[in-house]
Amino acid sequence: MEHQIINGNSVAKMCTMGGELISYINNDVEYIWSGKPEYWKGHAPILFPTVGALKNRETEINGTNYKMKKHGFARNCEFELIKKAKDHVIYSLKSNEETRAIYPFDFELWIIHTVYTDGFKTEFQVFNKDRREILFGIGGHPGFNCPLYENTEFYEYDIIFDRMEKGPFYRMRPDDYDGVIYREDRVRELEGKKVIRLEYSLFDEDVLIIDNIKSNSLKLLNKNNKGFEFRFKGFNSIGLWTPPLKKAPFICIEPWTVNPDFIDSTGKFREKPNITRLMPNSDFSVHYEMKII
Repeated sequence: MEHQIINGNSVAKMCTMGGELISYINNDVEYIWSGKPEYWKGHAPILFPTVGALKNRETEINGTNYKMKKHGFARNCEFELIKKAKDHVIYSLKSNEETRAIYPFDFELWIIHTVYTDGFKTEFQVFNKDRREILFGIGGHPGFNCPLYENTEFYEYDIIFDRMEKGPFYRMRPDDYDGVIYREDRVRELEGKKVIRLEYSLFDEDVLIIDNIKSNSLKLLNKNNKGFEFRFKGFNSIGLWTPPLKKAPFICIEPWTVNPDFIDSTGKFREKPNITRLMPNSDFSVHYEMKII
């Protein structure tokens, strides 16, 4: 089911399937990718309880191995509408028999979409409903149209971080390499920079990962300094992605709390770098937001 919020010149649509934002229009400009399947059918999926691929597509939790698909399962689940207000909606996903078969924890995940007159905010809240500590990673995968405006091209846009980013930067290999990170696949020529000029060749293999992120925001701007600011809080890395070799007219800006597994991963979920450990009766929150420039 879809829900719409109008706030000034902003018109946003969200969907209970996957809990994602599927459209954000401001002054007749659509900012969110349309989901054309010939390129990529997503819009802004939620990645939970892991980001990217696990080594061998499985992980060990409390002595038991669990199979889990790339980016977890939340993006393919039907969420429940908890609240629809004038400027926001709250969606909820609760653990159930199906989720426990691949992820043995009781949890509740809220997605809060807030619509501003000049942008939007997406917040993730995780509640531990278990009697023990739960483990998870979470991330966003919003796709933004690029170019955003008529008579501009993809390669005329820059990603500008608010701080110099030393990384490390990694370029993922194609999925036929199992979707894990190889430590030798550093992109050293981008490390130590604040500005990345978008070129399709950057994504000829797969996602570009900026690990150990220091910035709290970045900007996507064209040569006329038009675009938006993307702010993120509580995340440890950023993925930049557009489908390899398709010259698709969008770029995904993905804030993650954890990375895909490295090739030398132990395979134990608890030992995954930056994994969140949440105690019973506790909650965890991160968010990202977009503001038009």
